[in-house]
This record gives sequence, structure tokens and C-alpha cells, in this order.
Amino acid sequence: MIPRDLKIALFSFTLMLFAGLTNRAVAVDETEEVEPKRYALLVAVTKYQHTEMNKPALEFPEVDAKAVGEFLEAFGYEVEYLLGPKATKLAIEKKLDGLADKGNDEGTVVLGFWGHGVEFEGTDESMFCPYDSKIRTVVDSKGKKLFGKGGELMIEPDQATLVGMSDVLQGLRLSGAGNRLLLADCCRNSPNRARGRAFGSKTKLTDLPDNTAALFACSESEQAFEDETWGHGAFTKCLLDLLPQLTEDDGDDVNSITGKLKRNVAGLVKERSQGRETQTVNPIFKGTPELQLKIGIVVYVGQDTDIDKVYSVETEFTYTVVLQTQESREQTYTVGNETRFRTVIVNVPHTETRATTLQAGLTIRQQFAQRNPAPRVVRGSPGASLAGDEAPPAAPTAP
Repeated sequence: MIPRDLKIALFSFTLMLFAGLTNRAVAVDETEEVEPKRYALLVAVTKYQHTEMNKPALEFPEVDAKAVGEFLEAFGYEVEYLLGPKATKLAIEKKLDGLADKGNDEGTVVLGFWGHGVEFEGTDESMFCPYDSKIRTVVDSKGKKLFGKGGELMIEPDQATLVGMSDVLQGLRLSGAGNRLLLADCCRNSPNRARGRAFGSKTKLTDLPDNTAALFACSESEQAFEDETWGHGAFTKCLLDLLPQLTEDDGDDVNSITGKLKRNVAGLVKERSQGRETQTVNPIFKGTPELQLKIGIVVYVGQDTDIDKVYSVETEFTYTVVLQTQESREQTYTVGNETRFRTVIVNVPHTETRATTLQAGLTIRQQFAQRNPAPRVVRGSPGASLAGDEAPPAAPTAP
């Protein structure tokens, strides 16, 4: 016979266990949609610590990184920068290790590199030159020092002080993102032009994590150009011109703009150099990653609103449309020790709240699916970086 006190204890434990299981079931039922997590790490060095790395001087790497970052931030990306003196080897490697905590299966992680990038003889490894890159004397396979045409000792960045492409790709692989993008606008006038090769030209499809796009600014034996007339590197300028298309088209996978990107960069460099130089963008795709940039109608509803519920009567509610306008902005950049100014035209997304009527007999998802192109219906509210101080759109009131 079970003592009365033990019966009470067992009964109480059973109630607690049942309540716990019930709460878990309710929590699962409420998880209808996961918000994509979007993150970008943008690394750029315009002026290096070692004087030999600044011959000739670069002008626009950090300008380019900021321009790409501003564009992504407008669409709710969390953007982190490592610019100039902050872009050390240690800092970059620490951020790459931290990618394991960034992104989710529905989201996107973007890595961007601007500055010098090199590849070395006898290896397929591409290397990015951080701010604190060191220089070494070039030697052949037997350890003999090599000299240039003018009789000077040849120099190159010290590989031990650089960041390897394998580390960059491993960082992407560690991230939780279902969509991954690598941008590399490097190899801008290699410190040792005679040995300079395109950063990333040896990267193979098998090197990439699943659903990853890698866009390298130039191909083997080429260099990435920049010009004051453009206010950017050729690759980044053309990329910024084309990114808005990913917000307007039915799909926003990066593959859709690479053809135009290659043609535009090649044409821009050919025109500026009067046909003397070439620059061929080198894209590598493994899957169809999306940047998740949508200009068009995006419907935001409250966390507790069922977007698949059929409403029996017409219901008034609001939604948010993301629009794009062009604005002129004053930008500063540095050439050597001189600060210069220029006016640039940028595409700026913003939100506008509108009202509509949900037809009787339809769900919220069904009504907006009838539009061409069909918008996404998102539970929650617009990100602060996109919606500013606007109040979140009101959810439909159940009849």
C-alpha cells in the first residue's frame, strides 16, 4: 500500500510534467515563421601600416565598403566594419571565428574584402592583406634572392601575416546562414606587380560551402582598377549600380546580375583605359544564394496574427511598401595626405505605410499572392534600420 504523502507527491509531479509538456506544445504551435537573420562583415584597407604596401596609394577601398554596408543596412542587415587600422590579421580572424553565431537557415551572411590581395607561386591559396601586413624578400625554390629588372631586390607581402582564403571560406561554412556571399575587390596594383595575380583566381567550386556565391573583382593575370571619376573601384561601382535590381525583380538570387556585372565592369575599364586594360569579374556559384533585398510590397502582421486564417468579412488593415529614391550625398575620401570631396548619387530605400481591404473569403497570404510579383508576408514589424521611428503597421482585426 502506497503511503498517502507519497500519493500526493506523485500526483503533484504528474501535474507538473503534464503542464510542462502542454506548454512546450503550445510554444511549438506558436512558432509559425522564423525571421531571416542577415549579417555582413566588411573589411577594407586604404592605407597600410607598412610604407611599401602603399606604393602606389589606394583611394577607395574603405569608401567602397561603407557604400555596400549602407545599402545592406537599409534592408535590415546587421553590418560590422573592420576599416583601416582596425582591419588587423588578429581582428579579422576573430570575426571569422565569430561567424558561427551569425545568420540562420532562412538568413544571409555577406563577407566583403577591399584592398590588396595576392597569390603565391606554387600554391592555390589566395591571401588578403590586412592593415598590419609585413613585407619579405622574394626567393626562389632554392632560397635564392630574386631581383627585378632594375636590379632591386624583389619584395612581396609576408604570407605568415596575411589572411588565407581557406580561413575566409571556413568562416562562411561555420555560419548558420542558408545563403552566403563573398565579395572580393582586391588585387589593386599589387605591391609587386610583376608577381601580382588576381585574388581568388585559383578558388574552385568545390572550395565553396553549399549555397554560396563568390564574386571576385578580376581574373587571373588581371588587376582590379579604381578611378577618381567613378569614386569607387570598377567592380564595386558596377555592383552598387546593379544591387537595386535584386530588390525589384521576382527573385533576388545573386546569379541574376552576374552577367551584367561582368559586362559593365569590362566596359567601364576598357572605356577609361582606352582599350589598354581589361578586368574580368570572376563569379563562382554553388547554389542560388539570395541577398533578401526586396523592394515592393511587404506585409507585416502582428506576431499573434494568423496569416492563413480565412476572414469571413471584409477587413481593413495596413501594410508597408518599401520604396526606393535617389539622393545626392557629399562624401569625403583621402588621397595620400589630402582630403577630397565629391557628390555621389545613391539609391535609398524607405518605407511607406498604406491601407487596404482584405477581401472576405481570403487569407492575408492569398490576397497578396494574387499580385505580380507576389510579395512576402512577414510576421512581426519592420526592422528599425528600415522603418526608422515609424510605428509598426497595424495587424488586421479579427471579425
